[in-house]
Amino acid sequence: MHPILAAIENQFIPPLGFCQCGCGAPTTLADRRDFLRMGYSVGTPLPYVKGHARAYTDLETELRFWTKTRLAPSGCLEWTGEIMWKGYGIVKIRGRRVRAHRYAYELCKGPIPEGLEPDHLCRNTRCVLPDHLEAVTRRTNLIRATSPVALNVRKTHCPRGHELPPVQEGKRRACRICKTDMQRERRHYGR
Repeated sequence: MHPILAAIENQFIPPLGFCQCGCGAPTTLADRRDFLRMGYSVGTPLPYVKGHARAYTDLETELRFWTKTRLAPSGCLEWTGEIMWKGYGIVKIRGRRVRAHRYAYELCKGPIPEGLEPDHLCRNTRCVLPDHLEAVTRRTNLIRATSPVALNVRKTHCPRGHELPPVQEGKRRACRICKTDMQRERRHYGR
């Protein structure tokens, strides 16, 4: 048997009628509202005291995390759990919703350094494979993206083949030679 599964099986589980979070407090019996809201049979003990919830151990959380992944043909380890609208996976850790790729990075490579964020080298937002993640600055992450702004930042030459000036924050980027030619034509034909 796998060591993670063996550790989970050997954990103490409180008996029925006591809070399953591990605090040991006796629970109340289910009434009609509990039946309608959660599906518990009327008169049976509830699993938790009101306000408590089952606290997963780090081992159980990690096991639950990896069971929600699958290996894709591209070589990525894709998240199959909840997905955000931008395509990033979401996992609930200790009551907080965390992006799945961030959790995978922290599990395998340690905490994300201050001022950095994990970047998908494979460009697959569902991928949680730590080898496909790299901690980079926000600017580097945005430049590596496939948005029109990122594509424009990576350009080195204008459509006519002239070299573009370097990117300066807060300024528009245009070819000086083409701009001069356009101004010259306007002056010439504007008379």
